[in-house]
Amino acid sequence: FLSITSAAALEGLAAWTAGDLAAAHRSYTACVREFERAGYVADVLGCTITVADLELTQGRLGRAQRTVEHAIELAGRDPGPSGIVRGTADMHVALSRIAWERGDFAAAADHVNTAITLGEDAGLPQNPYRWRAALAQLRAAQGDLSAAVELLEEAARVYVGDFSPDAR
Repeated sequence: FLSITSAAALEGLAAWTAGDLAAAHRSYTACVREFERAGYVADVLGCTITVADLELTQGRLGRAQRTVEHAIELAGRDPGPSGIVRGTADMHVALSRIAWERGDFAAAADHVNTAITLGEDAGLPQNPYRWRAALAQLRAAQGDLSAAVELLEEAARVYVGDFSPDAR
């Protein structure tokens, strides 16, 4: 199971790096499906970030929102002993980005604030970077450029790379 799922993720990364977003989406969606079937919810959330990013890049905002909401629903069904699945905060940052793309800045701010409130234990390694970058975008839109720059500087300091290509 894990070798097949890992192969699907690697195939998705290769396709994404080559610019084939449709193939990357297919591979990552297969990976998410297999992780969900096996009950690896945190892994579902981690891969959902990539699926939603790909859907947003393709201009499929509604699909991206449904993808993230499904992952949050899944995490809520079996929160585990800590009460929350690691990666849940990342899902709210993803919802923030979707709201931002729709021009709903109030909802975008609400989702970033939810991610921050959930805390570090609810986020994956890149979440500290993600929420700061999202909040910087909101601060810039509000005209608070000094706060935006400060948040981006903080984001750069806490950035943790992963296997995904640097798309932003």
